Amino acid sequence: MDSFSYPFIFTNVFIFSFSIELYIISILYYIFGYLIAFFVSVIVSILSFKIQKIDGVNELRDSVIALLGGSIIPLDFYPSYIQDVVKFMPFKYIYYEPTAILIGVNDYSGEGLLISGFWCLLLSLISLFLLKFLRKRIVFNGG
Repeated sequence: MDSFSYPFIFTNVFIFSFSIELYIISILYYIFGYLIAFFVSVIVSILSFKIQKIDGVNELRDSVIALLGGSIIPLDFYPSYIQDVVKFMPFKYIYYEPTAILIGVNDYSGEGLLISGFWCLLLSLISLFLLKFLRKRIVFNGG
């Protein structure tokens, strides 16, 4: 009988505004966030040309994205000086910003989409540069 009471307790906690514009903007934020996460993973994968054991770097990447992206702790709970630093990093646009727009914590501004588009472009250029540079220096391990 207690299991039926839980959904009714939380019905007033999550109130979404049903605006088609809001959902389209959130989908754009999620697409840019996915692309940012993809290009960060590509950069780490390209580094495997030089670093033979990439497991630790993958764990570091996942931890940094989770902590600075707002996946573990929302960025609103961080001190203001950390929020100021995270504001200029791409990780916030992977988890925090799309979700905050969707649930109405942050108001939509075109600035966030421009910044996440900038990070997508910059990370793609960095990955292309690293691929071109490190392809000449591939180290094979094994036979």
